[in-house]
Amino acid sequence: MKTGDSFIHAGVRYEINESLGEGGYATAYRGKQFRLGNNYSPVDVVLKIPSAFVQNELGLRHRFVREARLLANVNHPHVVKTLGLYEGEDGNVAMIQELVRGAKHLDEYTADRDYDLPNLYLQALYALRAIHFRTTPSIVHRDVSPWNLLVDEHGRLKLIDFGLAFENPRQTQQFTRIGQALGTVGCDAPELHDDPTTVDHRADIFSLGKSFAAAAGRVKPAYARIDRLPDLWRHICERCCEHDRDRRYQNADEAIDDLLTIAGHAAMFGGYYYHIEEHKAPGVRIPKVWPAVVTGYLCGHAPLQLWELKLTAEVPAHQLDPIQAPKLFLQFEQSAALREVNAGRVGYEVGDDVAITYANLYPYLDSTCRVRCFAQIVRTAVALHRFNAMDIARVIYTGESDPFIRAGLDNVLNSSDPNRIVERGNAFPGRAPIIR
Repeated sequence: MKTGDSFIHAGVRYEINESLGEGGYATAYRGKQFRLGNNYSPVDVVLKIPSAFVQNELGLRHRFVREARLLANVNHPHVVKTLGLYEGEDGNVAMIQELVRGAKHLDEYTADRDYDLPNLYLQALYALRAIHFRTTPSIVHRDVSPWNLLVDEHGRLKLIDFGLAFENPRQTQQFTRIGQALGTVGCDAPELHDDPTTVDHRADIFSLGKSFAAAAGRVKPAYARIDRLPDLWRHICERCCEHDRDRRYQNADEAIDDLLTIAGHAAMFGGYYYHIEEHKAPGVRIPKVWPAVVTGYLCGHAPLQLWELKLTAEVPAHQLDPIQAPKLFLQFEQSAALREVNAGRVGYEVGDDVAITYANLYPYLDSTCRVRCFAQIVRTAVALHRFNAMDIARVIYTGESDPFIRAGLDNVLNSSDPNRIVERGNAFPGRAPIIR
């Protein structure tokens, strides 16, 4: 298949447009997805078409098909999404993947953004964690390199090209030919050549270290000199790239812990939302230093704006640092964001963000600040008439066991909500009944 051709897969028509790049085994094309019917706009996709020699050799064709089936099991925001596999009656095959908009390879993207390297390194580790331990079967990529790490127009990193990937190496038939080179020169772990049958996920850790050593040094991976890198990257890349894999980071979690411990909240600059998104995902291990890192990041952004209020509302209460939470609360109390809220110059949904953020901070505050916190939730609920904020106020009032603080909450309700709007016809437990 070539530019201008089209095919139908699962009731959807695909059209092949211009080439995006050609590799050793396949060519990637920009394509269009046309759902049959008149009510759908075309969607941009990537169509990966294998080279003729891959189509004609059973083993290589099998590997291409297997790549699509492997990726079909992966659903992670930092791994390129495979939408389907077309296998035509004429023998043609095509892998259908999401289009990474504005994509640049890691080395190209960071050429003038070396400050973004810690953030992108974290995102790459999330991708490795996903394929190594959060996917069934577990996947080893075997070709992590700057050219297989794409960064989109919004700064989100995605791991691509699983052509050499395979499942658990001790349970899967090998499709690599004897003597065939694996990986990218300069990024390939020594065990890929010493004994490919024993390769495990630590080979990807090695390749990732080499990729970021090259990006930090602004050279090709084969010419990367780890000993000449800045202290942070020398430490990280030396650990990733130990010749003895038992001395490397043993998994992505260990590497994430190390970076966050050393770099703190500076590692999140440029990708805050992506890091919050990752740590909110079910089953993800939360590093011990994470609450201090995320709260420190927010505290470092005073004066806080409305968009930062939205970001703070995304952080679960248990992921906030008890020590820094009072400081964050006081910063919000003095922020431009809260002034906009109290002046009524915000959309209704911002009221929910205020209530969620303050409810998350509430457990870490002293008695005086707890009353102030509750007062802001009540004011917001009344002014913007947000039922979610009203429900949050009810939960806080009901759960407060300190009689002194409870008396303060009562005073807030009596003064800020004399018409008992927040209670919505159903008195808070412990309050006098509403007279109808």
